[in-house]
Amino acid sequence: MSQQNQPAVLIVDDDPCLLGLLRLHLQNAGYSVQVAEDAVVAGRMLLSRAPDVMIVDVSMPYLDGLEFLQAVKSEEELAHIPVIFLTIHAEAKPRAMALGAAAFLTKPVLADQLLAAVAWAVNRPPAGSSRTSAGRTPATTASP
Repeated sequence: MSQQNQPAVLIVDDDPCLLGLLRLHLQNAGYSVQVAEDAVVAGRMLLSRAPDVMIVDVSMPYLDGLEFLQAVKSEEELAHIPVIFLTIHAEAKPRAMALGAAAFLTKPVLADQLLAAVAWAVNRPPAGSSRTSAGRTPATTASP
């Protein structure tokens, strides 16, 4: 499969070690991966290529993940992109989900849990259509 046929994932986190680890897991699972060390860099990347899904941390310099999500959802051409939060800030889940997050995971996360959330987000029905499996996703619960 060529890289252009692979679903594209943009990871936005200010931890370079985590960026590298997530990139490795996602590339090994067949995804095309881009990384951004903060939301400002991610915003510039979105101007050139919209990913199929984004994985975003809450706590970042310049613009936090919740503010970034709000900005993304306010842009008509970007609002459809599912955003998965991956953070230590479990208390941010209600606000993240209210702002339109597709899923919310807490760090540390198991690779299988992350990959299931990304696969679900890439293959989820468009906004406004009905969900399967009683409306639950594999990624709506926090890890222990």
